[in-house]
Amino acid sequence: MEQYNVFILVLKEILSLWTPLKITASVVAIIVAYRLPEIIAALRNH
Repeated sequence: MEQYNVFILVLKEILSLWTPLKITASVVAIIVAYRLPEIIAALRNH
């Protein structure tokens, strides 16, 4: 039973960190998608 409580605590910690991680990942994804044509063009030029 003790291990179960530890698991719940760890899960809560992960979830509390997960939201900022998701926000960061979303922002990065938007920036990458926005910059993708430039990145592809730069790669083709090399």
